[in-house]
Amino acid sequence: MLISFDLENWRSFRDKSAFNLTASREKQHSDRLPHFEKYDLRLLPTAAIYGGNASGKSNFFSAFQFAQKIITEGVRVNAAIPVLPFRLDIQSMKNPTYFRFVIAVPKEDNNSTQDECYEYSFAVSYSDVIEEELIQIKPSIEKSLFKRVKGKNTTFDDSIKRDENLYNILNSTRNNQLFLTNAASQNIARYKTNQLIRVYRWFERLTLVGTDMRVSTQLLWDWQQKDGLRLMGDVLESLGTGVTSLDFVDVSPEVSPFPTGIIETLLESSQNGSSVLAHQNKQRYLIRRNDDSYEIKQLVSGHKDIKSKSIVRFDLRNESDGTVRVMDLLPCFLLAMKNNGVFVIDELDHSIHTLLISELLRCYLSSCSPHSRSQIIFTTHDVMQMDQSLLRRDELWVTGRKNDGSTELIPFSSYKGIRKDKSIRTSYLRGQLGGVPRLHLSNVIEQ
Repeated sequence: MLISFDLENWRSFRDKSAFNLTASREKQHSDRLPHFEKYDLRLLPTAAIYGGNASGKSNFFSAFQFAQKIITEGVRVNAAIPVLPFRLDIQSMKNPTYFRFVIAVPKEDNNSTQDECYEYSFAVSYSDVIEEELIQIKPSIEKSLFKRVKGKNTTFDDSIKRDENLYNILNSTRNNQLFLTNAASQNIARYKTNQLIRVYRWFERLTLVGTDMRVSTQLLWDWQQKDGLRLMGDVLESLGTGVTSLDFVDVSPEVSPFPTGIIETLLESSQNGSSVLAHQNKQRYLIRRNDDSYEIKQLVSGHKDIKSKSIVRFDLRNESDGTVRVMDLLPCFLLAMKNNGVFVIDELDHSIHTLLISELLRCYLSSCSPHSRSQIIFTTHDVMQMDQSLLRRDELWVTGRKNDGSTELIPFSSYKGIRKDKSIRTSYLRGQLGGVPRLHLSNVIEQ
């Protein structure tokens, strides 16, 4: 789970902004808060981030994208780091971009009572990793496993120094590469300690869904696992989409929408028997490697014939944008209900009716408990979800654009006088909480 996330000098976030998912003392909906007894820590299972257009919500989401990509994929030798600092002042363009994650990582045996907390931070410029540190957080003490600062000697904890293979690999890390990335790219079976790999896997398993992104193959389930598709079909039917089933059908390589070269590129980093998800013109395809060959399957929806009740198959180009968006989001919610993972979604309300979003959130939150270990974090414009019967005050955030063009991130819980019997929605729309558009269009038109 995500405990907190800090970012600085990333796109519109010029100044340091802190996003904290530690629950406050608020008693509302306290029965659904995940509880880490060893740390006496309660976390929020969800967070909604509001704000006007161009206020920085999608920049917040893109920070997760960048961090995950540079950690799990890294950059090539001598390549520039694709960092995007604040561009509206010269000094910020010269300063490094900084990220700090505090996370709860489960033990490899998935025993939720054995979660351990880590703090991982790094600062990067276009050419170099400026700083990087991994801290193991124990209930009574914090221990730095390594600390790297450009131009200074790197410090290592004794547990890493004793792990000769890991120690040597970390010392061979390139200037434009993170220790975490380099460690995970090697033969991890030879390491005596798995702390770095566990933190790396947290980022690898982090699921991000944007408005122009499709969920990973893992979340669509493998096409062999029919129970997952059957469940999604049942849910889509219950939501009134007209879809009653989902299935994957074979596509002949001769009529594949993808040239062979593109398929080989998609599969080059995948293992034998694994699949990748590809999309084109609203369609979804699973491409699966089998030794030296591959097979392609297309996701199709099923509707009932009004007379015979037999299944009529539709390709996804015949479904509405909202229905396809629900298909992309459903695996996130279903897996979150099964206590599996952290999901960050940009514009949850994109193409989806507000009542449908409410239903998805209510179903997910009703599944949460002190033993839960999942989170759904989302940006949205949908003020109908700004309801204290659904969300706690500390689960609501707002982004605002300051006069200098930079973004500030503010929790609603920091505002005084917001009682649990007060309409947060009304206060927000009146501009009392910030994060609403500055509406001067009529003045411009009259001129």
